[in-house]
Amino acid sequence: MQGADPREQLCGTRNASALILAAGASTRFGEPKQFLQFEGETLLRRVAKAAHEAGCAPIVVVAGDSADRVSAEVHDLPVHVVQNVEWRCGIGTSIKCGLAHMRHVVSAILVLACDQPFVSLEIIGKLRDEDRPIVASDYAETVGIPALFANS
Repeated sequence: MQGADPREQLCGTRNASALILAAGASTRFGEPKQFLQFEGETLLRRVAKAAHEAGCAPIVVVAGDSADRVSAEVHDLPVHVVQNVEWRCGIGTSIKCGLAHMRHVVSAILVLACDQPFVSLEIIGKLRDEDRPIVASDYAETVGIPALFANS
């Protein structure tokens, strides 16, 4: 359809809040992956933009000890950055922290990692189109995030 908003075609039938995990230190990698450049922007910014373009709201980004740098990176996007003071205790603490800061949750929560540069509007739309209470991504011989969890 000419002139149609692509979000109306790709975002699926469910509204979703987005929880972006960006608290890790990337110690095995040697530097924080969330700030690596890919095609002219950081990995964190790419994922946050994809969530925004897909119409996710609210969007919560969970940061570790680099919360100020994370905030600066997404300052012009409609995201809420929260700091997980327990980030060293694992990904579960970041999920818990992010969920605690969501003002409202719509039909579902989309959990995203900040270090997945190929997450796009189309991928988010496919997750939202699935008529299941939990939808996970299947890649590289594993199942994981991005994943969508319905309110139910």
